[in-house]
Amino acid sequence: MKHWVLAVNPKVELWSTCFPHSGSARTEEAQDWPAWCREGIVERLGMMDYSMTTAGFESLIAAQRTNDFGTFGNFAPVFGDVRWHGAVTVAEKALVAARQIEAIRRQGYRTFCYFSLSLDTAPILELLAQGPLFR
Repeated sequence: MKHWVLAVNPKVELWSTCFPHSGSARTEEAQDWPAWCREGIVERLGMMDYSMTTAGFESLIAAQRTNDFGTFGNFAPVFGDVRWHGAVTVAEKALVAARQIEAIRRQGYRTFCYFSLSLDTAPILELLAQGPLFR
């Protein structure tokens, strides 16, 4: 697939989001991202940090720096599939997002991609853009 994409546009970088622990990612999710990195199939990786709490989310992020994922120089911190921890309203979800972003920063990341694919994404981003409202 990479060869086809590069034939169309050689400047394209292929990214993949994966589960952070290579053993279970390979055996349970068919994600052999260490091989993808070694073979140059992907240029960047991001981890799917699933957790039902902000503390659990931060623990997963911290583990990424120490497990085998951290040994690859092409690591791009991407955090996705936000769990709302019981939040219902857009304002509550924005507060959860703000707390998770703060957790990412506490782990030393200054540049990262944080995303959620939901109907609430646009209004949540609008609230977050207002600044310290959620601190």
